[in-house]
Amino acid sequence: MFNLLGRALSVLAAYEHQLAKEALGPAREASRIARSRTQEELEQIERVRAWRAEGLTHNELQARCIEEGIITRAGSTPTLSTISNWSKGVELPKKAVQRLKKEVSKGKGRRKGARGPRTEDKNAELRAVLISYMKQGMNQTQITRQLAEDGVRNSKGNPYNRQQIQRFVSRLRKDQ
Repeated sequence: MFNLLGRALSVLAAYEHQLAKEALGPAREASRIARSRTQEELEQIERVRAWRAEGLTHNELQARCIEEGIITRAGSTPTLSTISNWSKGVELPKKAVQRLKKEVSKGKGRRKGARGPRTEDKNAELRAVLISYMKQGMNQTQITRQLAEDGVRNSKGNPYNRQQIQRFVSRLRKDQ
């Protein structure tokens, strides 16, 4: 019985500790991290923040960290997430902001795997072909097969599937 009571009290204490930790939230965690940083770490972070203030992107910052030999506590190259955390609150120069906006609008600076404009918007010919097939009375499966026979591919280089054609057709009907 005493063993059971001891367990219950232990579980209750752990639960109360967790509630207190959640109530204090990220501020407590940030304070703990800041207190545990060494002077060398703080100097490295300030260098990264200064580079960010010059207008470098996170990828450029990571490359510069590799060149300069800046590492994390774990002894590895800082990840983009770590660099982002280190450079929070740093204001970029107006020229750098304009350059970054221009790069994003050109399609640069986007994460890997980011898709461009929808295929039906990008390819007006495909819209015309779909409309002609629809006017011929073809259903979505028949359109899919015909496109595959014609060698028409999607943005990833694969033949269109029926679900993609279904989406295109529904958008075309909304537009008309």
